[in-house]
Amino acid sequence: MLLGGCGGDGGPAGRAAAPGPELEQRYAGNGAPLVTLPPPHRPPRNLVVLVLDTLRADMAIGSAPEAPMPRLRELAAQGVSFRNACAPAPWTIPSMTSLLTGLLPTEHGCADEQAPRLQESVTTYAEVLARAYGYETAVFSDVPWYRGGTGSILQGFARGARPNGSRVPGREPLHGGYSLHATGDSLDAWIAERDGSRPFFLLLHSFAPHDPYGEANHPHQAAWSAEEWQAYDQAIARRTLPTSPTPAELTRIFLTDALGRAACMREYPSSFMPTVCRFLWEGFRSGEHAPLAAEFRAAYADGLRWVDRGVADAVAALAERGLLRDTLLVITSDHGEAFGEHGTVGHGHHLHDELVHVPLVLRGPAPFDTPRTLEASVALIDVLPTFFDWAGLLDVPGRHGRSLLPLLSAAGQSPEGHPVLAEATVRGVMVAPGVQRQVVAARTAHWKYVAEHDAVLGTVTEHVYDLRADPEERDDLLRRFALADLPLPEAFCRALEAARGRLAPEVEAVDALHGTPYGAASGALTNWRPPASPCSDEDPAHE
Repeated sequence: MLLGGCGGDGGPAGRAAAPGPELEQRYAGNGAPLVTLPPPHRPPRNLVVLVLDTLRADMAIGSAPEAPMPRLRELAAQGVSFRNACAPAPWTIPSMTSLLTGLLPTEHGCADEQAPRLQESVTTYAEVLARAYGYETAVFSDVPWYRGGTGSILQGFARGARPNGSRVPGREPLHGGYSLHATGDSLDAWIAERDGSRPFFLLLHSFAPHDPYGEANHPHQAAWSAEEWQAYDQAIARRTLPTSPTPAELTRIFLTDALGRAACMREYPSSFMPTVCRFLWEGFRSGEHAPLAAEFRAAYADGLRWVDRGVADAVAALAERGLLRDTLLVITSDHGEAFGEHGTVGHGHHLHDELVHVPLVLRGPAPFDTPRTLEASVALIDVLPTFFDWAGLLDVPGRHGRSLLPLLSAAGQSPEGHPVLAEATVRGVMVAPGVQRQVVAARTAHWKYVAEHDAVLGTVTEHVYDLRADPEERDDLLRRFALADLPLPEAFCRALEAARGRLAPEVEAVDALHGTPYGAASGALTNWRPPASPCSDEDPAHE
């Protein structure tokens, strides 16, 4: 979360699903076809996915009062914009891995900071496009989480540039040959050298919205010379730090001052990050630091004004280089950012909408050239299935995402979308020592279900929110009503049950350790099992 950063409705877990009449296994683990594939029934089409890291939906194309991105809203107005798109996780690695694989975090295994590598058995969409359909694949990013080699979530991308994931105390990683405000030599070289007769999948992932917020805190737009690095190191050395800083002061530096952050990493190498992580996790729960959270939100919004100019620059550069012809352009985010709404600041902590509600804009030839804004509930992992459908390619079986094209063909209707799932593993360096929680959520445009298993306390808590009446998720309906008494539609009930089912195995595993040195602190889980469905089969309600 600190250095870098709702899936489908409970479908089969990736390639482990058995082939059958409705689920033909078409691709090997490396993406190569296992059967003879029919040629695409449409002319070759391209895909460009622009991911703006840490961009919450209400500040991008939503209704937040200070929404500072008019250029992005203008781009959204030229294509298809979804108001209720949900990320599968609240930070970068699990969310991006889900986007590129179509699997939920506990399925692909990149669920927390302790397991950032992809299982070799998992096939990515990039691998399928490259090996089965001859696509050129390239990724350009300034995100430090990405790594190459075995287990990289970038399996299948043949070209590109990215930071190597290593961290030097006091030194931010270099950009990987790409930024929003300049294409970079590496991307231009790929454009010049690529085979124009082949279709392509291009992933651009920008760290610009991420903390520390703002243009001044993201100075590395290209590879620096030794002299420039020396000058930067000297600036860090000159940075004056407060005497005996409080956790609040250290957190302010961390989120708003890149030079100060680097200086703190040098001055307090063992205590700086744990102190900041703990304060982001629990320092805003009492409300005492609400003005500080508001200050961070304002700094973030100010930085987005710079990001907004970069988005326009990036799209213009792609168009000038001919990369948007016969191309689906997707603009989205991997997760949002919290500013105290549910007691935390930053991301990675929970599954409330400030962290999983993301912008999703699709632009391109028909049907994406008819401007519209849809309220339909959709998932970030619907992006690749939508492209496969539009390009006439056979989708990867056993994944959670689904094509959004049927929503765009519902002329004169108000398409409802589908319930989506999200997952979060909250523990370790991302929060505070001793925290170990698993969180699941089910979401539609109307309803939101969240369940949290605290493995230390041995508790499961469940919440339901009416997002139309309570978009900030402040009124947990389960405080006043029984679940069975709520007018929940059947499709949402099925997603709720799927979320419970994903949580149940871990709950039972922890419960089995009760009474041993490895067990939970209480026996509260002894009788917990996923309750019966809150909706009867006869319930006619619909979303």
